[in-house]
Amino acid sequence: MQELEHFEEMLQEARQRVQYLEKIVESGKQALDYQTQVEINEGFILYARWKKNLTQEEEYQKQAETANLALEQLEPELETLRERQQQAQDALNQAIKNRDEDPEVQATEFYREQEKELSKQYRKQVRRQSDWNESYRQLKMLLSQIGAAELRTKTDFQPDEFAALPKERQAGILEHLNAALTELEEESANALYLCRKDMDAADAALANDKGELKKLREGKMVYPKESELLRGAVNAEFQKRGMECDAKIFSEVLYMEDTGWQECAEAALGFRRFDIIVSPSHYQAAKQVFTGLGEKVGDVSLVDTPSLMRDSQRWSPPETNMLAYKIGSENYVAKQYVNYLLNGIVCCEAASELEDFSRSVTHDLLRHQGYRLQRMRKSTR
Repeated sequence: MQELEHFEEMLQEARQRVQYLEKIVESGKQALDYQTQVEINEGFILYARWKKNLTQEEEYQKQAETANLALEQLEPELETLRERQQQAQDALNQAIKNRDEDPEVQATEFYREQEKELSKQYRKQVRRQSDWNESYRQLKMLLSQIGAAELRTKTDFQPDEFAALPKERQAGILEHLNAALTELEEESANALYLCRKDMDAADAALANDKGELKKLREGKMVYPKESELLRGAVNAEFQKRGMECDAKIFSEVLYMEDTGWQECAEAALGFRRFDIIVSPSHYQAAKQVFTGLGEKVGDVSLVDTPSLMRDSQRWSPPETNMLAYKIGSENYVAKQYVNYLLNGIVCCEAASELEDFSRSVTHDLLRHQGYRLQRMRKSTR
């Protein structure tokens, strides 16, 4: 270290010498400027001699000689300064070389490079640790979401326990976890597909309900699409044959004589409310359309009005306490179909009266029939 300090002092002294030499060089430049000025003055002297018949030639010559003498005296000094400047520069270069070759200096430089490399590796490890912490956080969140999703595939991976394991065991556990996540991905994809499928079905049902609600708000009755399909097809066939288009949905030609029993009447009639009824003379033509539509008619029926007209001749009209009496219609055949469907059902004001009759109902949709008591479903249309 003392030699290093000695080299530093030599370096400082060399820098001072360079400054002195720079001042000497500046003086030399001034001397050169003087010489230039002398030469200019000589020109003026020659010009003056020519103009003034050389009366002052001796005086100007003396000045020129003085200037030349001063210049000659400065030239050796300037050369000496140049040599000293070169010597100072050489000493500076040698001092720098000696400093770089010094073992302590080299060791210091080595440790500086090591420090830079270690700092670089440290920053790299810090970034890796930050990435690991973020991945660990996301993994815990993912496992929490998987647990909440109640999927069939399960994983017993515990992040906190995993972090405490040796690194040689972590690799195997990660492979097992990756396989489990792949299986979970497939299951979640299937579950997502089923959810979207159910959502599409729900959207379709919602759209259909909105359509029905719009019709109801406009005062239009909402009927099953199969009933409307069969009614439209039958009337189209009637029109083609030049017949009266009298195909109706059964509930279209009914009305309530006592509206207090409407909900009960709709529940008792059930889906039969949407059967298609035509005049007896048109039944055969309607039957051809019905059979031609095949399964498109669904659960909708075509009422056999000719047979109904024939058999109803032997039936007694419903009594005033019967449910069929509460329903009216301008269509005679439709009224007989009501009597057939609701034959013998007695309206009871209290549930305690139901067992007094073989077929009976109450306002709140209780029905006694076939030696059993049941609750009828409310109509959704």
